[in-house]
Amino acid sequence: MGTADIENAQATLRNTLEKSETLVLSQAEVDKIDQLMTNYGSQRDDLQKKMVTLLGVYDPSSLDRDWVDCCSRGKDACNNVNGSTPGQNGLAGVGLGEFYRGELSIWTENARAEIALRAKEMKTIHLANLKLLQDCNEDLKKVLSDEKDVQKYVEGTLGAMIDVLKKTGTFLIAIVQIERYKGQPSIPDQIKTLGDELTRSFGQAVDAANKKQALLKILLARLGLLKDVKSKLNKDSIKSSSETGKKTAESLYTCGRSSPYEARDWEAFGKECKEQLEDQCDRSVTDADALFDVLYNRLDEETQSSFEALSTDPSQWERWDDEIGKSFDSIQAALENVEKYTDTLAESNIKKGLSAALDSSKAMIRTYIDGWKKTADDIKDKLRKS
Repeated sequence: MGTADIENAQATLRNTLEKSETLVLSQAEVDKIDQLMTNYGSQRDDLQKKMVTLLGVYDPSSLDRDWVDCCSRGKDACNNVNGSTPGQNGLAGVGLGEFYRGELSIWTENARAEIALRAKEMKTIHLANLKLLQDCNEDLKKVLSDEKDVQKYVEGTLGAMIDVLKKTGTFLIAIVQIERYKGQPSIPDQIKTLGDELTRSFGQAVDAANKKQALLKILLARLGLLKDVKSKLNKDSIKSSSETGKKTAESLYTCGRSSPYEARDWEAFGKECKEQLEDQCDRSVTDADALFDVLYNRLDEETQSSFEALSTDPSQWERWDDEIGKSFDSIQAALENVEKYTDTLAESNIKKGLSAALDSSKAMIRTYIDGWKKTADDIKDKLRKS
């Protein structure tokens, strides 16, 4: 931090010797006092540097205790100089009473650890802010992970639905291509198998939409929570703690200053503490803002994404809907071709059975198409309301 106070004290000792008519010291005693002061200055400098460093530690749990320990060691070192000074009255006896009293006063005041406590308070709030943001981030990651699971579920469900529709269409086309249809397998049975699969898939699609809707509501709730979190980041408390600590640091040296002792090194120490507190305050507030913005923007992007789709791709839903609609059209066209094929057959039990099967199948398909349209509308409505 500096040696101005020590050098001034050594100069004061020589000035006192020159002017005093009663103080008598040998050169060896003067040299001893000089060495005691130099050693004390080095100890004090090391302790001051350590205290400034303490203000920048990440874990503040023992900050104030370590600070008080430094002050205790400094006070002991000062007392040791006084006790080891030649003569009966210690430092006061050689004209350094103001230096001794000033140093003890500052060490005593500094041992209240006001600077350290404000730094600890600031850091504790900062860590609490980070924990709050971390918890929100973990919640968000879980929601987004669940959403992706739902998307995969929907993709599998609708993919299976399209597959069954295509297989049914292929089956019906094959009937026309085979010149002599024997009535096996039964068209109504095949259409009913399709219907059972569609019914199951419809239910799964609606269930997925419900989950998607719920996830969106959770995301929106998280967005609201984060807005609230920003108001609870206690940045004002961090700034308040920093200001209190800085004022204490700025004025610390004044409690010991008394001519000719000027406490210049302590004034420099206070300035370094102030700068460290300012740096820690700025960093804490910047961290809170930066982490909040990253988290908030990420969440905001998710909620702003199109939830009209059941996929991360906003156009995926339209593609599914279009493909399923085309599959139904293909099946209806295939049934019409089967009907044309049936009309070419001579009257027989097969023709009668095939005609009846066609009537039944066309009715079932119309029901399934209506069911799909209702399901699709329900899903879109749920997601739109979200």
